[in-house]
Amino acid sequence: MSDDKPSDGIPTGWEPKADIDHLTICSTCGKGYDMRKLDEVLKHVHGGKIEMIETFGPPTRRQ
Repeated sequence: MSDDKPSDGIPTGWEPKADIDHLTICSTCGKGYDMRKLDEVLKHVHGGKIEMIETFGPPTRRQ
């Protein structure tokens, strides 16, 4: 990302072409999980800290 602005979690450019594009391998335990499923993502935090904030609606882009 050279001159790209932060996306604030909004996908830009690349789009998944198949379900397998949403899968990743945990670097801690080596098991695979679906990044679209929050419960699976949270299982692979492995004691790390997560900052949770409450918002309404999708994130807004920075201009």
